[in-house]
Amino acid sequence: MWNHEVSAEGAVSVSAVWERYVDLATWPQWNPGTTKVELKGPFASGTEGVITNGYGEVPFTLTAVVDQQSFVMESPVNETVLLRTSCRVEAAGDGARITHRVELDGAGAEELGNQMGETLSKNLTDGVTTLSAAG
Repeated sequence: MWNHEVSAEGAVSVSAVWERYVDLATWPQWNPGTTKVELKGPFASGTEGVITNGYGEVPFTLTAVVDQQSFVMESPVNETVLLRTSCRVEAAGDGARITHRVELDGAGAEELGNQMGETLSKNLTDGVTTLSAAG
């Protein structure tokens, strides 16, 4: 398994961050490389969707959603590796703490992490930084 996690705090409310998570039209503003996100249902556990980014149209499933707190989405990278992205927001001081984590899991995940890791890590950092400043 390969993983990377990053957090940032800012003077932004939990609800403001959550609104940006569930409003898929805003994802290109805070999720680098994303051009479009579509869901085939509500922003809820079990809903499938497609995210369009530098890798093309990538199918994903929301595997866990806790309203106003967190969500996890999973995407197959290839036949053996799964990309799991976790996004969490919680109150911190006068604002919010935003934590994003990405994991590559399965046979070949370490090698793929070595290839994609720098881009994934930078995107996570840029995403939490943008969201934390969105107050």
